[in-house]
Amino acid sequence: MTRCLPIVAILFGMLYACPAKSAEQPPNVIIVFADDLGYGDLGCFGHPTIRTPELDRMAREGMKLTQFYSAAPVCTPSASSRSLSSLLATSLSAGAAYDTMARAAYIYDLTTDTVLFEKQADVPLPPASMSKLMTLNMLFEALQDGRVTLETRFGVSSRAKNMGGSTMFLNETDRPTVAELIQGIVVLSGNDACVVVAEGLAGTEDAFASLMNDRAIALGMTNSTFTNASGWPDEAHRVTARDLALLAKRTIENFPQYYGYYSELEFTY
Repeated sequence: MTRCLPIVAILFGMLYACPAKSAEQPPNVIIVFADDLGYGDLGCFGHPTIRTPELDRMAREGMKLTQFYSAAPVCTPSASSRSLSSLLATSLSAGAAYDTMARAAYIYDLTTDTVLFEKQADVPLPPASMSKLMTLNMLFEALQDGRVTLETRFGVSSRAKNMGGSTMFLNETDRPTVAELIQGIVVLSGNDACVVVAEGLAGTEDAFASLMNDRAIALGMTNSTFTNASGWPDEAHRVTARDLALLAKRTIENFPQYYGYYSELEFTY
């Protein structure tokens, strides 16, 4: 059986995803890397085909991680015979020390509930667009408990429309569905879509950020603080590598029905 490795890799703000095809092919490895500026300054959330010189340099580091970075999100037979866990185990048993130029790193194997590598995993750093994992978690929870459906429509405020940075290109006359907003966040990294979700669920983005922090504490994300829904720069807005991995793990295990969105490469609203 062909497996896709890594199933999830968070690298400089990019979420690589190869959805499981069956219950026998579950996601298994989460990789979180951050450079000096945090998570997300080099990549684009939801676009696994984007390549940068910095990412390529990181990928050429030891432990043969290159084959995983360059192959994601494509499932290939050559990847099926080896797991990242076995590569790490083989290297470590051979006495080869592994380190990374990344400021913070965290590698976690879901199948064995094992932390394979960590470096400053609890140091709060600017998460940029990786904050959207938490915004999506809040939306997925709202779907799960019936507060909204995929067909629920939210209004677009002037605040949402005027958000800078990456966008879904929403206008105040639009009434996007929850499904469209998920795609707008995952595929387009839409800051406007994040504000629409925040206001739709909590009334204001500030109120939503407060709910994000309450939920983060409940989930065990003890070293992360959210001040907005999109990851817009703010000195108080910080997330750790370990907490990002926790969010990715939660997405995989608690919301498998929505995991496929992360493999989408294009979306036009």
